[in-house]
Amino acid sequence: MPAPLHYRLKLRLLSPLIPLLLLREKNKRGGDLRFLRQRLGLGFTARSDRPVWLHAASVGELNTALPLLQRLHDAYPGAMFAVTTNTPTAAALFEKQKLARCVHCYLPIDLPECLRGFLRAINPRLGLILETELWPNLYSACARLEIPLLLLNARLSKKSSDAPGWVRDGQRYSVAQLDHILARSDADREQFLALDAAPERLQTVDNLKYAVPVNFTAVAPQAVM
Repeated sequence: MPAPLHYRLKLRLLSPLIPLLLLREKNKRGGDLRFLRQRLGLGFTARSDRPVWLHAASVGELNTALPLLQRLHDAYPGAMFAVTTNTPTAAALFEKQKLARCVHCYLPIDLPECLRGFLRAINPRLGLILETELWPNLYSACARLEIPLLLLNARLSKKSSDAPGWVRDGQRYSVAQLDHILARSDADREQFLALDAAPERLQTVDNLKYAVPVNFTAVAPQAVM
């Protein structure tokens, strides 16, 4: 089932502005040509090792995710990892970690033609998404490819709950595609319930470090590492 029609139409109407916005972001944050290309869905290297994919949009989310990434890296010595970010500053922070078996890419914008090349090239076995990243077209593509998705340290801001109807519909659709949601507080859990999250796929975890013992085989049995 594709993302809601009005979300897709709104995004398509805004799409002519996207290259300009990305160019401004590149210049503001010191990005390079790879940033522009990959955010537009180009320049990904095909791989066959089915990595575990972790997405942390910016520096704050990546700082939260790094302890989890390190523990997963240690716990699954045979697994490969792909980390995506939205910003060059987060990419620079990742590169400083120098983790073996772990590569960085930029996540493309939420347009189907941009996402297609990314998902075909990376071909992840499992997606671990940090905090507030609810992207309907991305989640729709992952559902079609049977890539399990877990939302970690999940939260929704007051701004999100007050968003226009077409944005809320996109959020509701995205939540329905998730295999499991680990909310960071009971208040956040209630926000996801308001978006019709299935209670059996939703639990509160006070701190991201407690997400590590989650049995990924039980939560997403098709993603055994």
